[in-house]
Amino acid sequence: MVHVRPGELLVAGRAALAEGRWADARAAAIHALADGETGPLNEVLASAAWWLGDDATSVPACERAYALYRRTGDEFGAARCAVWLAIVYKANFADHPAANGWLRRAERLLGSSPVGPAHGWVWIAQGYRNPDLAEAERLTRAAGDVANEDVDLALVALSQLGLIRVMSGDAGGFDLVDEALAAALAGERTSLDTVVYTCCDMLRACEVAGDLDRATQWSVVADRFVEHYGCPFLFAECRIYYGSVLTARGRWHDGERELAVGVRCTADRYPVLHSQAVARLARLRLQRRRTEDAELLTARERQVLELLGAGLTNPEIAAALQVSRKTAAHHVSSILAKLGLRNRVEAAAWAVRAEPK
Repeated sequence: MVHVRPGELLVAGRAALAEGRWADARAAAIHALADGETGPLNEVLASAAWWLGDDATSVPACERAYALYRRTGDEFGAARCAVWLAIVYKANFADHPAANGWLRRAERLLGSSPVGPAHGWVWIAQGYRNPDLAEAERLTRAAGDVANEDVDLALVALSQLGLIRVMSGDAGGFDLVDEALAAALAGERTSLDTVVYTCCDMLRACEVAGDLDRATQWSVVADRFVEHYGCPFLFAECRIYYGSVLTARGRWHDGERELAVGVRCTADRYPVLHSQAVARLARLRLQRRRTEDAELLTARERQVLELLGAGLTNPEIAAALQVSRKTAAHHVSSILAKLGLRNRVEAAAWAVRAEPK
């Protein structure tokens, strides 16, 4: 039996990662690790396992890679692992203290090094899902400025900057996300991870802006990518964001279908995405039920319901609609019966919750 050297298996594993052959990359790394652990081999295993949806393997492998890089004095390798772990802890587990810890560690490791792309990746991770949009934009712009020859960093920074601008109310941000995603899909990148970053930014931006046409077009593209390369995380996030956009546009059935798929494919795998999918599906079903219930009301009863939501009394409703108090009281009673409510307080609360957001 021919013995393949660990160095050769590392080369094979990295080549498999570049081509999206995740199972082959994982197998090569595991085979080589049997002869001894190294940071690069664990890093290959971590990446391949993530793409296969196996966080139980990917996170410990990356943590082990970090420790081995530190042991051998490879500060850039250790910082790279720290950034990757920070993003995974944010995106997959919503564990912000852990993410912050890893980012602080990456900063400290790079502290004495000349500013370059490695620092840019730290800034990208700090800006990623940062609720302070002004700070997120500052960090992301800084990352783009130091990208130099790192095309993946340049595209991720461009995409993230576009998303931040859309979230800030500037629809022009879509131009940046469109550009970054088109370039990533065309192969102007060295890592397939860049496609995931840019796809997620695009779908999130579509959800924020309620842009159904753009979401539909890019969801098809994302699905084709997933069909070829896998990536359960992207498939799940795509379903959730697209379902949310469909819901916002009143396409209840289509939205429910997408969100239900999101719920199923995230169970026991991606706790953050699963919670998002469950919550959005519940809101959709509640809103649809209220909308269907409201359709039982006459036009006049809907007017009365709106006034109840505004806190008006029966005499005030009668005056506002120029009807008798008896008629106003009759409308209120009819609304309570049709909606299955016990009193006008519940009706007022129902009206407020049913208002379009």
